[in-house]
Amino acid sequence: MYFVIKLIISQGVKDSTSMQKVILIFVFIFYSVFKSEAQFTELGMTFGESHYLGDMTVHKLGDFKEAHVAYGLVVRNTFAKGYLSLRAGLTFAKISGNDKDFSSTQSLYYRNLNFQSYVQDLNVNLEVNLPGISPCEGKFFSPYITGGVSVFHFNPIAEYFGRTVNLQSLGTEGQGIAQFGNKPKYSLIQPSFPIGFGLKILCRDIFVVSLEVLYHYTLTDYLDDVSTNYYDPAMIAKYNGTVAAYMSNRSTYKIKYDANGTGSIKRGDATSKDAFFVNSITITYLISQRCGRNFKGLNFRKGGGTRCATDF
Repeated sequence: MYFVIKLIISQGVKDSTSMQKVILIFVFIFYSVFKSEAQFTELGMTFGESHYLGDMTVHKLGDFKEAHVAYGLVVRNTFAKGYLSLRAGLTFAKISGNDKDFSSTQSLYYRNLNFQSYVQDLNVNLEVNLPGISPCEGKFFSPYITGGVSVFHFNPIAEYFGRTVNLQSLGTEGQGIAQFGNKPKYSLIQPSFPIGFGLKILCRDIFVVSLEVLYHYTLTDYLDDVSTNYYDPAMIAKYNGTVAAYMSNRSTYKIKYDANGTGSIKRGDATSKDAFFVNSITITYLISQRCGRNFKGLNFRKGGGTRCATDF
């Protein structure tokens, strides 16, 4: 897991080759746990709602006006007599923000920016179940905490006179312009570090229902395409086009630009990174389970039924 995190941060998952490496490492980690003495294995689906936190967030815990549907697939292995679980998941979510969600008495209302983005998140999480959950140990109910690492793809978009445009490719904060420091465009593939908590309930020895809140810390401040300064729209129009110039400043602010073309006020807050979180319910089916105190010489069976296998 440490190697995955180091690879993601060092390479920034900037291209498809790096992404493929990370996916292969995720698969290897989870396969290793499958080969270990797992107590039971689950496969299922998750449904919930997603929220974004960033420069267009009205409340610190997210603006519920901008809540969207999230869903995904989950495979999970539980071991150590039900105290630990390792899961891999693929989550699809939508996030969005809009300055018009602020009150008209707040200055950000007049910044007049908005965005939406579809997120595809590949994640691996370790869950600590206390007091544990296991049909073999007679434990059917457990709170848990979870943490892990993920790689996600996003792409902020907005409307330009009835036409949808990709904000990252425009360079709305002067990316790619030498006069503004020739900043590179941010990558649309980024790491996150999800942490959260939840509650598991084992039903009839064959289903597990999980309720969870998962917060994704990210290393980017551009989920919403907003981070730093306003730059001279004339220069942006010259190098990045008129659409980029318009989308860079949709406000009614009176902005003065210095000799370098940097605006007198900030477009965003670069001191903190963006984040997103998902509230979800997950329903999984036990596709296999095996029981016993020493985890050796055990019967193995497919999921189903009301009793666990016993030792030879």
